[in-house]
Amino acid sequence: KVNLNSRGTNPIYIIDDLIVDISEMPLDPHEIESVSFISDIVGKALYGPHAANGIVYIKTKRGIANKRNLQVTAETGVSITDRFPHWVLGGDYARLNNTARQNSGMEQLYSSEDIAAYEKNDPYDMYHPNINFRDMMYKNVRPLTRVNVSTDGGSDKIQYFAYLGYNGEGDNFAMGADANYNRVNARSNIDVQITEDIDVQLGIYGGLTIRNSPNYGYFASDASTNFSLVEMNSLLGDLTTIPSIAFPVYASNDGILKKPWYAVSSAYGSNPIGKLNSNGYYEEKTRTSAAHIALDYNLGKFIPGLRSRSFITFNVLNLTRIGKAEDYIAYTVTPTKTTSGQDSILLAKVRDGLDMHDQVKLHDYYYQRLSFYQKFSYARTFGDHGLQMGLTYLLSN
Repeated sequence: KVNLNSRGTNPIYIIDDLIVDISEMPLDPHEIESVSFISDIVGKALYGPHAANGIVYIKTKRGIANKRNLQVTAETGVSITDRFPHWVLGGDYARLNNTARQNSGMEQLYSSEDIAAYEKNDPYDMYHPNINFRDMMYKNVRPLTRVNVSTDGGSDKIQYFAYLGYNGEGDNFAMGADANYNRVNARSNIDVQITEDIDVQLGIYGGLTIRNSPNYGYFASDASTNFSLVEMNSLLGDLTTIPSIAFPVYASNDGILKKPWYAVSSAYGSNPIGKLNSNGYYEEKTRTSAAHIALDYNLGKFIPGLRSRSFITFNVLNLTRIGKAEDYIAYTVTPTKTTSGQDSILLAKVRDGLDMHDQVKLHDYYYQRLSFYQKFSYARTFGDHGLQMGLTYLLSN
């Protein structure tokens, strides 16, 4: 999700006079001619109170008269995560916990033997687990591929710009179902001079995004399939709150089991590794399209300095997510001692698990938007003085 926040306020995004959620109409850099921020009252007036916090105005490329250009770009490489949160691991966590308890006048919870056991960094130890969730679940490097073709040109009467681009990215998750992202964008802008005073602009956009990902966040209590739209946010939230020593990875991973039993604790009832491996998967397809037409009429022959602009646009988006919403088997793992003083583990089942035989529709989102505006502007200079006026009617549904 793309967002821009400035002093607690959020501007709106406009692409070629079309108000958009920028996340629902992703652009490639080769499509963009300019980006500007509009903060003055006159510039924001057309869009009413929605634009009170400013406008990020994106103008896509258009053709240039009497020039012909063809540009082909292809690149492949890797995307590297060079900054990422690091969480305290078992030995340091135990020492810091002891220090905090000592400063509060409480008895220390972990012995030196406990700390030494945690520092073995064994995520499967039933008594002293130490899970480095980041290293087990996340990869720092993922592949990427970008290919695009654009052409523009035209004559004095007609100019055109056409673009076709592909973006593909690989997986940052080190486990679970395959994750990848593929997007195709197509755009065409045409400018036509009908007469000396009348110009017409046409624009067509189409996009298809296909994203594959493991599910993350199934709620067994209500059999909810309403997952977060972005798994990484939920994952980071869990890794920020669950200590590395809360539980081992598995309560049992015996070979005779059809599926492993994941471990949780009474305080932390969610296992991030279980979520990533066993919450299912999905394929998400986002189809979006937009079209606009604008008519510019110079009325200077009737009233010098007067111009008219009529603009109408229609855009539609449909997002569907199809896959499996499954859950993992989980037991609380509680170290204890027998009556004879021997170490033992007490298991208590808290999640039954769920398998789905067929894929189902997990998410379906659709919207369409129709917008129209009529604008009259007047600008004229009288000696050392200038006069500017504007009248706009906007209808959006």
